[in-house]
Amino acid sequence: MTVKVIRHCLLIFLLTLAFPLWAGVYDDILIAANNDQTDTVMDLIRRGMDPNTVDARGNSLLMIAARNGNLQLLESLLKIHANYLKNNNFNEDALMLAAYHGHLACVQKLLSFGATAERDNGSWSPLLYAAYAGWTNVAALLLDNKSSVNQVGPNGETALMLAARNGHKEAVQMLLARGADPDLRNPSDLTASDLATKAGNQIIADLIKSSRKSR
Repeated sequence: MTVKVIRHCLLIFLLTLAFPLWAGVYDDILIAANNDQTDTVMDLIRRGMDPNTVDARGNSLLMIAARNGNLQLLESLLKIHANYLKNNNFNEDALMLAAYHGHLACVQKLLSFGATAERDNGSWSPLLYAAYAGWTNVAALLLDNKSSVNQVGPNGETALMLAARNGHKEAVQMLLARGADPDLRNPSDLTASDLATKAGNQIIADLIKSSRKSR
């Protein structure tokens, strides 16, 4: 057996021994992130773990922090250049997850580090997520940062439609005040007021109809 073959076999053996240890550390950092154990996460990164480690669904450590509203971990990861542009298996990024869960401070921090609120028509966006969930303050902040108020998602609906259907009156009022078009229709030919009526949110439907008269 040549020296080259011996070295190759030895390398395979060492990697086999190291894999369970690596797998254990991988689990440890994800568990720590999900449990808001910021110090543990950052310690494991200092020891060599990738700051862009992802779970089985493609959620990075930054996405987990954004989803959980863990501002301390979020900022710590951003400072070491964690990738805020990364998407999970559902094509969501950290800003979208922070917006969906209403974590205003995390949304502000991501924007301050360069995350963009603007999205193309036909894709989900932080604004659509915030409107769907009824986070008026988050939606307003995103509009302040170049989100398009009439952007259409993959389902053909705008932020106003999502907020109206889900009964989020304050969000509807804010979106109308910021220029949301109440006359737009979804692929089923329904307006935001139609969707509100269909969902049993008649007060919101009337609010939207009155805004149309005053335009």
